Amino acid sequence: MRRTLISTVLVSFGLLFHVVAESFCGESQPENQWPAVGALYEVNLDYFPNHSFRELGEMMPRLAALGVNVIYLLPISETMGSQYLVRDHFKIDSRYGSLGDLKQLVRTAHQQGIRILLDLVTSLVFEGSYIFKHHPDWTLKDDAGVKQRFYPFPDWGWSTDCTNPEVIEYFTRVGRYYMEEFDVDGWRIDSPLNNYDPKKVSTDHSRLPLLRALKAALKQIKPDTLFVSEVSGPTLLWGDDDNHEAPLFDEMCEASYHYEFCGFMGGNKKDGFHYATMEGSPANGKMKATPLEKIVQGEATSEEFVQYLKQFPILHNRTRALFIENHDTERVSWAFPKQHRALFALIATMPGVPVIHAGQELGSTQPSGHGGDRKAGTAVVNWKKGDRQLEAFYSQILRVRRENPALFRGELLDVWKSGDRTITYLRRHEDNAVLVALSFQDKPTRTVVAIPTRQLGSKAGGKYQVRDLLSRSTVPHSGEDLTVELPPYGFRVLGLE
Repeated sequence: MRRTLISTVLVSFGLLFHVVAESFCGESQPENQWPAVGALYEVNLDYFPNHSFRELGEMMPRLAALGVNVIYLLPISETMGSQYLVRDHFKIDSRYGSLGDLKQLVRTAHQQGIRILLDLVTSLVFEGSYIFKHHPDWTLKDDAGVKQRFYPFPDWGWSTDCTNPEVIEYFTRVGRYYMEEFDVDGWRIDSPLNNYDPKKVSTDHSRLPLLRALKAALKQIKPDTLFVSEVSGPTLLWGDDDNHEAPLFDEMCEASYHYEFCGFMGGNKKDGFHYATMEGSPANGKMKATPLEKIVQGEATSEEFVQYLKQFPILHNRTRALFIENHDTERVSWAFPKQHRALFALIATMPGVPVIHAGQELGSTQPSGHGGDRKAGTAVVNWKKGDRQLEAFYSQILRVRRENPALFRGELLDVWKSGDRTITYLRRHEDNAVLVALSFQDKPTRTVVAIPTRQLGSKAGGKYQVRDLLSRSTVPHSGEDLTVELPPYGFRVLGLE
C-alpha cells in the first residue's frame, strides 16, 4: 500500500467498532508451515546509510537475539522513483549491492535461523517499464476493450491483467528465479487487491490464479515456501464491506496483514493520530476506525476484543500478521509514545504474528519517507543511538512468547470480571496458561479477573502459582478471583502454574 491519502483522510472520522458477524472453519495447518513462534521484521534497505545488503547482513545477530525469525525486504528490483514502480523484476537495483551480496545476505540470515521474503509487486505497470514496453497486451481491458489504469488511483499506472496466462507464467518465473538463484524463502505479496473498477470489468481478474500457480511452482523447490499477503482477500478494502468477503488468499498465504483489526495509522500531533481503514472504495475518501483504534484510545472492553477475534473469518487455519506501524504509516513512538509498549505487548500475545517495522524496536520517530503528516525526509534510521531499553523490552516480550506455546497457538478467553476498563484475556494451550492484562487508560487501574480454575485442571478454590513472566517473580494464589493493578498505560503477562 502507498500512503498518498493517509495524511489527508485520517485526521477526522467517527469512531466505529466493526465486528464481522460470520466465522469460518478451516483445515488443519502443519505447525511447521509458519514460524509463528517469532516475529516478522519489515525492512527497507534505504533505512541504512549506504542502503546495502551488507549492512542488513551485519544486523542479523542482533535481529536473531531480538526474536526475529522472518525478514521481508521492501522491493529491491530496478525501479523508477518509488520502490513500488518496478522497471524490471529480474534486475536488482545496483544501489543495494551485487547479486553476490544478496546471496550472502540470505546465507547469513539462514545461519541465524532467519528466513528471507522479498516483496512481489504484480498489480500495476507504468511507462518505461519492461512489461509496458515489451508486453502492452498484458494491460487489463474493460468490457468495451479499453485499457484500464490502476484502480482506484489511476495516476499510479496501468492495471496488469493477472489472469492472463502469460502474466502468470512471467511472475512464476520471477518467483522461481529468486528462490533458485538466491535461496529466498518466499514472498510478501504487495497489494493483491483487485486493481480494476468492477463497474467496467464484469469478469473476475483477481490475483487468485496467479498466486495458486506461483505457490505450486515454488513449493516444488521449497515445500515450506512462505507467502505473507498484504490483505486477506481480493476485494477486502476496495469492495462492499457489507459482503464480509471470505479471506480467499488464505488458500495460498500462511499469513496476511490484519488491516481490518489494525488499520492504517495516521494523523498529526495537532489533531491526533488514529488507526483506521477505508470504508468502501478509497476513491470516496471515507475512513472508519478499527478495533485497535478503540483499544489505543482506552475505549474497548475485553469482551469486544475477544468476540471480534473469535468471530473474525480465517480459512485453512492460517494466521494474521499484526502491526502497530509499518512503512505506510507514522511511527508509533511519534504518535503513541505512552502506549507504545502496551501496544507491542498486545500484538505479541494476542492470536497472530507480530510485525516489527525496522527501527520501531529502537523508538525511531523518523518517518519512512513514504508519507505521514510530516514532510518526507531521509528514511535512514539511527541504529547507534536508538532506545536500547525499548529494544530489550521487545526482546523480553518475544522471549516470553517463544517460551509459552499458549501465546502462539493457544485459545483465547475473556476473563475480565469487574473493575476498571482493561483488556484482559487468557491464552491456553494444553497445560500452558498465560494471563495478559493491558491498560490504555491515563490513570492507574484495578481489575478483578475470573480465573477458570476448573478448565485449568484445578479444583474450585484450588491453589496455584502466579508467575510474572517479565520480572520472573512468583507468588502463590488461591480462588478464582485475581486482582490485577496496573499503572497508567501498564500491562502484565502472567503465567498460571
